[in-house]
Amino acid sequence: MTKKELRTDPQIAELLAPLTKDEMRGLLESIQEEGVRDPIVVWKGHDIIVDGHNRYKICNDYDYPFETVERDFEDIDEVLAWVIKNQIGKRNVTEEQRVNLIGRLYSIRKKGHGGEREGAGRKPEGYVIESTDEVHQLNNEPYTAEVVAKEVGVGSITVRKYFQRYEVKQEIAEKTSPAVVLEVVRQPDKVATAQLAVLNVQLDTDPNAVEAFMTQTPFQRSKLAALVRGTAYLERLESRSPGDNQPAENSLRALSEKFKVSKRQIQGRDRDFAVLVTKTEALDSDLADWIMNSRQFPIERAGDLLAESGEPNLKMLWFVRDLMEGGSGEKKVGFNDAITRWTAFEKARQVSKDINATVEESDRKVAEMFGGSSSMCFLPNVRELYCDDCKWGFDTYLPEPGPVSCPYCKGDRISNRAEDWSPRRR
Repeated sequence: MTKKELRTDPQIAELLAPLTKDEMRGLLESIQEEGVRDPIVVWKGHDIIVDGHNRYKICNDYDYPFETVERDFEDIDEVLAWVIKNQIGKRNVTEEQRVNLIGRLYSIRKKGHGGEREGAGRKPEGYVIESTDEVHQLNNEPYTAEVVAKEVGVGSITVRKYFQRYEVKQEIAEKTSPAVVLEVVRQPDKVATAQLAVLNVQLDTDPNAVEAFMTQTPFQRSKLAALVRGTAYLERLESRSPGDNQPAENSLRALSEKFKVSKRQIQGRDRDFAVLVTKTEALDSDLADWIMNSRQFPIERAGDLLAESGEPNLKMLWFVRDLMEGGSGEKKVGFNDAITRWTAFEKARQVSKDINATVEESDRKVAEMFGGSSSMCFLPNVRELYCDDCKWGFDTYLPEPGPVSCPYCKGDRISNRAEDWSPRRR
């Protein structure tokens, strides 16, 4: 057993999951009863603690002896990579801490090729390429994400997602502080990476963006994020000059990287949502507020409420909102049911229009056949009469036996019809 002065590196310290008071007390009791069972790992030649920071603190505070074991590392990045892989397997590491650790490891491995593109980085000892799918087509090296995936035992897609989250949190921390980031991600409902990316962009122009972000509910954050992404996409398209030969794909790719979502989502769902909200706001601010604040309104269905011209279908919006909010006096219905009812209503209205058009065309043809009259009765023993009370016409056969009354209302205010009389023109 020895007692040696060791140093703590801040880059290593920030990777460590802090022990709770109970865990620290348990470690102290264990050392008091059994001594330090595991040696403290030290970076050879630097006297820097690589593993065993809590054990070293207790031994220093209580003057307990301890053993050390030295390890060779090429540089600080290899030290950090070792610490990360050691930390990932510990039980007290939370999911958010695990994201940070894997994201940090990814950034370390990616430095091996200068950061210009994703390549092999520095491969860990014993790494073996197991399939051609893992080979980088440009330099015959495995992708960085696949290198890291093998090291930590998760999929390469998961590694990339974790790095995106780690990266955007680092950027927010630089604009605010690590404590602010910790407060944001500790929300009861997990804050998605895409929402953090929107917050990061907002901080460029609004230093109070975090405060506003924290007061929003999860569904409000989702809608705001979709609106911001869609609006940014529309603005980039509009800002391109007629002579700009830069393909829109480049702008879309840049937005995808900035907001941490797919290009398809931005140019599809997010764009439709931004068009619906911004154009509705200009026409009816109450409807726009309802879209943004209704928990039941689905972002991905915004396109269903746009007409073929790209303008908001206001009649449809009013109809759907009325049904979803129960404003018609009926039981509230969901979005899908409201859309189904609107579709049925529109079909019925179109059928009515088609019937009227058919009748009018029939009248026109009859008028052509009989010299301009579309409703004359041509039977020699029939007289056409009209009831002034119920406003309807009827026929009687000649000779009439006596005074004629209306067969509908039984009234006697009867007059002759006009020669081209028709119920549709009364």
